[in-house]
Amino acid sequence: MKRMMKKLTGIVIALTMLFSAIPASAAISVESDQVLYMTSTSSSTTSYASIYVSGLSSSQKITQSSVKSSKTSVASVYSLDRYASSSNYYYYESKTSSSSSGTSSSIGLKLKKAGTATISFKIGSKTYKSKITVKSYTNPVKSITISGVNSSKTFASKTKSSNSVSGLTLSKTTKNAKISVTAKSGWKVRYISLYNSDTGENYSYSNYSNPKTSASMNLGTLTKGKSYSVYVTFVNTSNGASLSTSYTFS
Repeated sequence: MKRMMKKLTGIVIALTMLFSAIPASAAISVESDQVLYMTSTSSSTTSYASIYVSGLSSSQKITQSSVKSSKTSVASVYSLDRYASSSNYYYYESKTSSSSSGTSSSIGLKLKKAGTATISFKIGSKTYKSKITVKSYTNPVKSITISGVNSSKTFASKTKSSNSVSGLTLSKTTKNAKISVTAKSGWKVRYISLYNSDTGENYSYSNYSNPKTSASMNLGTLTKGKSYSVYVTFVNTSNGASLSTSYTFS
């Protein structure tokens, strides 16, 4: 009897170790209760946004025909993307390596007007829902200057009706250039980046954990005749929503 009990105990331990060694499948994560800002006050300009779905297995897909908006006058479904990613890491101190991979999807939306809507979709037999609140565009910029651009005067008013500004001019090649941004009341600066269209180089500043009312970033040398794009992301201090502005110049 004792031998039988020992044998059964050994089997239970072995099974426990086996099942504990099998990794649990990642839970599907759906962005929900989002606040999304339109990017223009003009009805002729389309505002886009996305809902991200992560934690999918390689075989899981959003059923294309199942994606719906409860109020298309507020937000309509525009696109459905699915993509896989993988990363490999090597740690020099421990001389070990690891890898990770995952599959995600994004549901593209066209924002039509302020209001609320629920985006629903199916993965297998299960229905998922994501509630969104659409807000009208508002200018989050109090002041912004970029060394050598438009005589280095603030051009915050240029984002009064739209988040995108083009046609700015760099008066001359400027060394040690700098961008300085101050957010309006109720907003803070979370991210700044500069993209050089000619070289493909990208410089960025980010402060996700502690956004600032004012932020600045060194841009290096800005060469007249070259094409640049600056992106600034603001976060609303009341609802946590993000809104980005962009500026192109040469």
